[in-house]
Amino acid sequence: MPADYTLPDVLNTQGAGDMLDAISACRGNDLAVDASGVRHLGAQAMQILLAAQTTWDVDQKHFHLCNISDEMRRGLELLGADGVLREGGAI
Repeated sequence: MPADYTLPDVLNTQGAGDMLDAISACRGNDLAVDASGVRHLGAQAMQILLAAQTTWDVDQKHFHLCNISDEMRRGLELLGADGVLREGGAI
């Protein structure tokens, strides 16, 4: 069964643990991650998203980052991760 998760607006170190718990709870399902409200992307949160994408690949499940906000795109560029996280539509 596909799952959806909406990222919080601030993805800093403080919120990374909550994000990790929420994404981990979706393991085993296809996952669409809505990034439309993200205003700040920190390095730790980006690492969690990259690790989740890899985990979903290993599990042969779909992991899509959807509706990426302009602020998140800039954060990905600043962190050198633009083009690494796959963007896609809803599952």
